[in-house]
Amino acid sequence: MTMMGDVSTGLYDGTLWQAWSVEMPAVIGLPAAKKSPAAFKRKTGSTGKRKKTSTGGRHQRRLAKPRRLQVLVTGKQVFAAGWFLVWCLPLSPRQPNALTSSYLPTMKSLAAKALHPRRHSLGEKNSARYSEPPGNHSEVRFSWDQTNPNIVIAADSIGFDPLVFDQFKEEGFDTAFLPYTDSPKKFDSQLQGLQDSMELGNRYAIVAYGEAASLVLQACVKPMPRLCAVVAYYPTYIPAFESRSISSLKLKIHLAGPQAKLGKERCYVYANSEVGFAQHDLPQYDPVTARLAWSRTVSCLREGFEMTPDLEPTWERHLLMKYASKDLEGTLDSYADGARINYVPTRTGGIGHDELRRFFEEEFIPRNPPSLQVRLISRTKGSDHLVDEMYLSFQHTQEIPWILPGIPPTNLTVEVAIVSVVSFRGGKICHENVYWDQASVLLQVGLLDGTYIPPSFDPVTNNINGLHGVRKLPVDDGASARSILQE
Repeated sequence: MTMMGDVSTGLYDGTLWQAWSVEMPAVIGLPAAKKSPAAFKRKTGSTGKRKKTSTGGRHQRRLAKPRRLQVLVTGKQVFAAGWFLVWCLPLSPRQPNALTSSYLPTMKSLAAKALHPRRHSLGEKNSARYSEPPGNHSEVRFSWDQTNPNIVIAADSIGFDPLVFDQFKEEGFDTAFLPYTDSPKKFDSQLQGLQDSMELGNRYAIVAYGEAASLVLQACVKPMPRLCAVVAYYPTYIPAFESRSISSLKLKIHLAGPQAKLGKERCYVYANSEVGFAQHDLPQYDPVTARLAWSRTVSCLREGFEMTPDLEPTWERHLLMKYASKDLEGTLDSYADGARINYVPTRTGGIGHDELRRFFEEEFIPRNPPSLQVRLISRTKGSDHLVDEMYLSFQHTQEIPWILPGIPPTNLTVEVAIVSVVSFRGGKICHENVYWDQASVLLQVGLLDGTYIPPSFDPVTNNINGLHGVRKLPVDDGASARSILQE
């Protein structure tokens, strides 16, 4: 692994050392050999100059212009450099000066950090801590949080999409990140040891991506009693499972279009997507497919942890604030950050707090007529979404921008069936699509004549009844909406 860093210099008992402060999880201190300036230049790429100091007129060699260096670091080099700093440097026969005393504790700390494996910073913020106990480098112990359900996110890279951690956090899960960067054997050993530090009765789930997902699925072939759910995104292969090994395990597998041939039971194939569709930081990211897969992922995890969130109170309160109380702040409080609302036939709504505030404040709450009535016909619920089928009626006594934008009042009665598809994130509304038959609405307010056929309409053949022309447009008035009120 090649890493870039900044060169810093200091003196230990008259001997120059250099430290490369790198972004990845090691800080390395290396003593410079006492060679000629030419040799020093060849080794470091910097120019060595002698400069008179304030202590007794002695000459000490320093770097004139620290330069950006590229250092290839291996585990053995980190180990050797760290222990050299901690144990060898203090054995110098000279008496340490003030500069030595200030640098030595710092260098010992840096060496200790270099020897201690850490998780990449992208996953660290939202992850539970883990450590490798000495003497067993294949075992990973997590400090499990006992208050929320625990999820291990596994991927075949050191860093991972930070937005995924945020999404799980919003849904009430605590996450830990387990990178697959070593041998399959070591990764399997880490997977098998995840539950060792858990208290009796606690469970966990794994969400894995890529090749790491394949290894997680392979590990599930052997019973893992405390593992309650596994979600695998685009694994490179799917092992054969025995029914007894996964009988109580909730399992979902998401495959990209090119992986369709891998599909087996419990697999979802997303035909129009590529591997990486669920990761926001990849060019293959597909928001539509990712949202669908996310809904299934959350459903699987909640089934595994036996979580049954009730979305109806939040939605019912939102409808009350929006239609009955006409409470702007109460309506906006129901939405998650970055929520997207789309009234599809008229393309009204908004994205984010500012647009939604403008929409409800100017185009919805004060513009609905007093005669507006909404009646719930049916409701279908999922783990993170619900679908309402509603009957809506009103008298068109004022302009209503969200359903008849720019149309002055006609005093005519409108009846229409409406379907609202609502998604939730972290207990709040994050996405809502609303559909209705706009042709029926236009017909009822007199803007559409169902018997008018444009002269430009020229069919290429007859219809199934043998007629070459059209006598009436296939649209209906309020009778179509009233039909959903019948048994």
